[in-house]
Amino acid sequence: MDVIKAIVVDDERAAVESLSIMLNKYCEDLNIVATAMSINEAKKVIVEHNPDVVFLDIMMPDGTGFDILEALPDRNFELVFVTAYNHLAIKALKYCAIEFIQKPVCKDDLTKAIDKVKNNRGIVRNSSLQYTVLFENLGNELPNKLCLPTERGLEVVDLGEVLAFESKDGGVIAYTIEGRSIVSEKDIDTLEDTLLDSKFSRIANDLLLNLKKVEIISKGEIFMHGGKTFNLSAEQINEFKIRFGNPPY
Repeated sequence: MDVIKAIVVDDERAAVESLSIMLNKYCEDLNIVATAMSINEAKKVIVEHNPDVVFLDIMMPDGTGFDILEALPDRNFELVFVTAYNHLAIKALKYCAIEFIQKPVCKDDLTKAIDKVKNNRGIVRNSSLQYTVLFENLGNELPNKLCLPTERGLEVVDLGEVLAFESKDGGVIAYTIEGRSIVSEKDIDTLEDTLLDSKFSRIANDLLLNLKKVEIISKGEIFMHGGKTFNLSAEQINEFKIRFGNPPY
């Protein structure tokens, strides 16, 4: 059995010790090779130990996880944020498809994160784009950029330019005002949860619609800004009108 080498980084000693205890208890094939209480110390132990995963508090007194990625752009380890941040910061992490565990850490979240680490083990990745978008989103009251994993890599979309997400073959297609169709492996249920506080609404099992871009509601169609249309049943149209009335929203 291959042992997963882990490093725990947090500026609070109690947090480092608590997470270390949980990892040792619930992850038998994981070995904590080092801990650190600052970004600078973390950089040193990462280079020294070449870990498989780093558990990192999102904001440290001397920097952030983005600083680690800038220093180590061709990383071959997984980065998992462990954060006590508020609701909006958690939402920003979800928008950017970044793996995180919310404090206080629970067993299920921890074991799920380790399973993902195992699946991604050995993949060299450059996540600078994700973290650039993350810190841009953190500066807004509500995130406006969304990271979508695609076959070609990560695609960042401005939610104000997205008309809708349509479920297809286990993933989604994002339709934009410019006429682009972006195919992503994200599933529509996850997207609905991520965009819960936005102007996107699930108006059908396979359709998540940007209400701000609805122009006309007809008998069997919804016309979007830019001319894109979506066909709906009479029942779905009636339910839509009951819930939202007529545009603009």
